[in-house]
Amino acid sequence: MHRGAPRCMKIVLFSREHIVERTANIVGCSEELKKETNATMSVEKTLVIGPTFEEMLHPEKIEPQVRQKALRMREEDPLDPINLYNITWRGPDNQIYYEIIPQELTNVEANIVVIYAKDFPTGSHKVGASYSILVEKELAGEVNPGIHVLVWPSTGNYGIGGAWWDAA
Repeated sequence: MHRGAPRCMKIVLFSREHIVERTANIVGCSEELKKETNATMSVEKTLVIGPTFEEMLHPEKIEPQVRQKALRMREEDPLDPINLYNITWRGPDNQIYYEIIPQELTNVEANIVVIYAKDFPTGSHKVGASYSILVEKELAGEVNPGIHVLVWPSTGNYGIGGAWWDAA
């Protein structure tokens, strides 16, 4: 397995109704590396992950049927792994939810903008931070779903995000 920056991976998204399989570039990889990765991955080593970082930033780039199912499952079954595709600051309407705190409250001349993550899986933005670490560890071959048990060192939002990964 290649060490260092994430390369490419074979993604299998498991859900109760179907399996969507595709090859995705996280940082970019050569065709040779894609072929090598796909050829060497067995069922036991298949990574169970969600969106690329680009898809988290721009969820409109997620395949429409996957995005729609993820939005539906957010309400119906929060532990369905397709909820990985709900890790984004954008809501179902593709808008970023934020509030600008009035200067009368802050007594600060600069605008203070608060974005919130109530629509993330777990209601916590830390699910994204724990996801990024999980993806890096999977790509480096240091974590294998179904073999390793992950311990998330916090009782706060970061730990909640990690616990969600273990449950999903």
